[in-house]
Amino acid sequence: MLGGRWVKSVIAVLVVLAAVPAGAVAQDTARYILPPGNYGGLPFTANSTDQLPLYDALTPLRGNVTAADIDRYYLPENFEPIGPTTEEDTGRPGLRLVYDQYGIPHVYGKTRADVAFGAGWTTARDRQLLLAVGRYPARVAAADVPGIDAFSLVTSGKTFTPSPQAEALITKQRKLIVKTYGAKGRQIIADAKAYADGLNAWNKKNGRLQDQPPASVNDVIAVTAFIGSIFGAGGGGEASNADLLAKLQRRNGRVRGYRAWDDVMLADDPEAPTTIKHRFDYPVFTGGAPIGSVIIDPGSIQSVDPRQPPTAASAAKAPADPGAIVDAAKAPPGKQASNFQVVSPFRSATNNSLATMGPQLGYYYPEIVQQI
Repeated sequence: MLGGRWVKSVIAVLVVLAAVPAGAVAQDTARYILPPGNYGGLPFTANSTDQLPLYDALTPLRGNVTAADIDRYYLPENFEPIGPTTEEDTGRPGLRLVYDQYGIPHVYGKTRADVAFGAGWTTARDRQLLLAVGRYPARVAAADVPGIDAFSLVTSGKTFTPSPQAEALITKQRKLIVKTYGAKGRQIIADAKAYADGLNAWNKKNGRLQDQPPASVNDVIAVTAFIGSIFGAGGGGEASNADLLAKLQRRNGRVRGYRAWDDVMLADDPEAPTTIKHRFDYPVFTGGAPIGSVIIDPGSIQSVDPRQPPTAASAAKAPADPGAIVDAAKAPPGKQASNFQVVSPFRSATNNSLATMGPQLGYYYPEIVQQI
């Protein structure tokens, strides 16, 4: 928390090109920013908020932002350290860890395991607070617990103790990775092990979380599932959609009811704006050809709080926590989304592709992503 409040902001990524003579092609430039800063632990450091002034500096300029302003207020995305640097000793041969003036870690390793270890080390250093509050709630995302928003549960700071069954599910996922991907799967697990070793090494050196079990591959899998639940999850209105289908078929008959439902559920709208012409067909990941879904009885959905014992009273009462619990009988809550602007080389004065993207991520302090 900062000043008694959660700090919420955005990450913006820009590709900006300097003005050049007509017909010439400018050099590609990529810049980005992560306000309020890359460090997300406690107590605050200078790197907790040092990118916030850069982000705020563009606001007064409004429509008068120039390429020079972008160079001044956004960081170069070229993997080079910015300004003065400091090196941190991890005690691991083959690993070199350098922090620039914005506290952005640059990891140099002789082996793949060295780099993964370094990434874990810097994550423990820069995201200690988030790891402490999110380690076990992340299991909710891996288990895909119905009606619970894992992100809201993590950011609420509430304690959560996973059951042995939940932990067994994570272990099953670890084994499934190896079974499904073979040598690549074993490499994924090795990367996760080196990453967890880096987390544990930093914690041990700095005396943090010594009363907690060491980080493990299961933790890495759970947190990965948590991130995937934010950026890779879709839908959320399947129950209410099924209820609508049932009601339309009861009123209009099976065939006409389905046609009416399919019309309003049309996913491929010919009038929708698109940015690409190539068509992508997504495969079905059900383990086989789909054979249909059970249609629910009209009006039969009941919202319950999965954290409470199933009783008649709890079934009749809507969830009391609108943050972490979603009302299954209603449409999914609306969310703010990212935006972007793209210009093709044919419409660009610099004859280059232009892209401005942001906000790509709404976030809190501590941040769920980091610069590394």
